[in-house]
Amino acid sequence: MSLTELPLEIGNLTSLRGLDLYRNQLTELPPEIDNLTNLMDLTLGDNQLTKLPPEIGNLTSLRDLDLEYNQLMELPSQIGDLSGLERLSVGNNQLTAIPLSMVKLEKLSQGRS
Repeated sequence: MSLTELPLEIGNLTSLRGLDLYRNQLTELPPEIDNLTNLMDLTLGDNQLTKLPPEIGNLTSLRDLDLEYNQLMELPSQIGDLSGLERLSVGNNQLTAIPLSMVKLEKLSQGRS
């Protein structure tokens, strides 16, 4: 059984450090995800996400963000606020451009690890 949505109460898990939602049927994330300020690893690969909420920019502890194999057409400019981000995976989406704000992501590494 696959998840099709996350409950709004996900925002109550403020001490959560890792969240693996790989291979579900999620089409969106609730804005309450911005309360997960201690989250370091977020795996959303192989879902049906078409967009990310701008609140994702509040996850400043995030180090690893996996968005591969979704239906994303764009990334919110707030992704540039993820100052601790070291790894971002966005392959196999529908992206046509990346936000200019990503130039602020100084810890982001190049290439595959």
